[in-house]
Amino acid sequence: DVRSAVVILDGPAGQPLQAGLRGKTASGRGFVVGYDGRAFLEGLEANNIATVELATGECRAEFAYAPRGDSQVSIGPVACK
Repeated sequence: DVRSAVVILDGPAGQPLQAGLRGKTASGRGFVVGYDGRAFLEGLEANNIATVELATGECRAEFAYAPRGDSQVSIGPVACK
């Protein structure tokens, strides 16, 4: 059970985060933000916190996760503040 999702992350200004930014989940799993603020995160729990490194510091996104059988879960957009 991978417990993964594509999470769409919006930055503090309400625009999708820039591709190439790096982040990590509260459990320490790293990820990279792709185009349109989309990031593939693994090892998710029912409630999650992800932190993304920005040029001006970092932002934090909080979101819930629920598996959907064999379907890829998509969450968001989620505000990263």
